[in-house]
Amino acid sequence: SQEVATALRPFIFSIHPDRFWRYPKEKTVNEASLKRLNEFLESNRNHNPCENETVTFYMQNKEKSHDLKMVKIRLNSSENVNSNVHK
Repeated sequence: SQEVATALRPFIFSIHPDRFWRYPKEKTVNEASLKRLNEFLESNRNHNPCENETVTFYMQNKEKSHDLKMVKIRLNSSENVNSNVHK
């Protein structure tokens, strides 16, 4: 679980809701999706797989700093958590 937390740190930093105070809709989406991601990781850590789902996050677009891009991540409980994080 420490490896997963370390691997996710840059991603979490880039989508953290506190960074989206100018974008209330996107901030709300990121809050909900981050909560689901944490629940998914906790369920897998406890060997209690949850249903597969797709979560959506908004991130700053590196090419256009004033634009946001939407990223969808499929959480698949039948896969190894490390595989999920890597994808």
